[in-house]
Amino acid sequence: MEITFTNRFKSRWNYKKFKFLFKYQKGINPKELITSEKDSKVYLTMDYLRGNNEKLFFIEDYSNYVLVKEGEILLLWDGSNAGEFIMGKDGVLSSTMAKLFFINNNNNKYYWYVLKSMEVILKNFTIGMGIPHINSNILNNILLPIPNFEEQKLIADFLDYKTAQIDELIEQKEKLLELLEEKRIALITKAVTKGLNPDVKMKPSGIDWLGDIPEHFTISKINYEFYIKLGKMLQPEPKDENDMIKPYLRAANIFWDKIDTSDLNEMYFSPKELNDLKLQKGDLLISEGGDVGRSCICEYYFEMYYQNALIRARNLNNPKSITKYLYYWLYFLKMSGNINIICNTATISHYTAEKVKATPFIFPDLKEQEKILCYIENNLAPLKELELNINEALEKLKEYRSALITAAVTGKIDVRNFKPENKNEIKRI
Repeated sequence: MEITFTNRFKSRWNYKKFKFLFKYQKGINPKELITSEKDSKVYLTMDYLRGNNEKLFFIEDYSNYVLVKEGEILLLWDGSNAGEFIMGKDGVLSSTMAKLFFINNNNNKYYWYVLKSMEVILKNFTIGMGIPHINSNILNNILLPIPNFEEQKLIADFLDYKTAQIDELIEQKEKLLELLEEKRIALITKAVTKGLNPDVKMKPSGIDWLGDIPEHFTISKINYEFYIKLGKMLQPEPKDENDMIKPYLRAANIFWDKIDTSDLNEMYFSPKELNDLKLQKGDLLISEGGDVGRSCICEYYFEMYYQNALIRARNLNNPKSITKYLYYWLYFLKMSGNINIICNTATISHYTAEKVKATPFIFPDLKEQEKILCYIENNLAPLKELELNINEALEKLKEYRSALITAAVTGKIDVRNFKPENKNEIKRI
């Protein structure tokens, strides 16, 4: 199968299939990962390559692994983002990636931009029933443009300059989003830990990381105020003739502001499990693994179940607190880092049902909870609107950046007479 990622190459350019320009080597599954960097090399996870250095893993005996140098081009081979190219750093190649090698002498920076333009095709043609991965046949047969070496350099220089302008604007808008997030965290934290009355009498909470709380707040644990239920282990085949196949939610479907039902899996449930694990409006789902503690309220009814990467909190029959208030309490715990303290691990965290049950929970009476919820949501509304506007502008900038790269590397923009300009032309985006 032969694919060209654009139908309009510059006519004076040649083109070749990917397999005649590049070779690649896939990473090896590590036997052991350690957390000490002494006499070892860092294991190149996507989080680390994207700049997240919070959790680093290392390989001590790396002699039989694929090593990467700074600036080498890597391809994410497996996973939900399979098809993404990323610049390498010094370290050991992950088992979910491949490292690219030029067969002949070409401009590395120019082909970096060419490869970034290919991402949409590779992502659209991934294969695999469970975890998606690269379709090597598609990859090897994509046709790539080959301008002369001098023009490769000119295009790379042009794109370096233009994308730097766009990236600066993107960074400014992302900083605005960070400021909005800080304001959101401060608003919720103050409301759920101190209440709305600044003159209220305080008392020690007895919890080191919490400090003083309003005197009339109840100090409890989540288990005493809600029904807690872990989801079901995966069951791809029926165990009984009465088992029924149903869609279910996993941690990847849960976000603070929504439940994403666009990518649902199915498995078998027994009649009892269908009764026990059916979600109701108002249920709170809590992530057990991955982004531990991330939670979302089921705001509307739909027939849905959930797996054991999620934990459900449900209101008691005669509740003293409600799940919406617990949602904001967990948001405070997560954003303040206290859920990580509760999980008490430096490697792979799990916010188990037992840890959820034992988590401290402070709250006022139901009437005051309703007032606090009203205050939080009224004050969050303008922040959400501003965030939406910023995200729309960010999306436009990113689309413009992608279109500019594709146009340049395929010759739709003639860069031979390019001279640096100011950035006013894109400030309006």
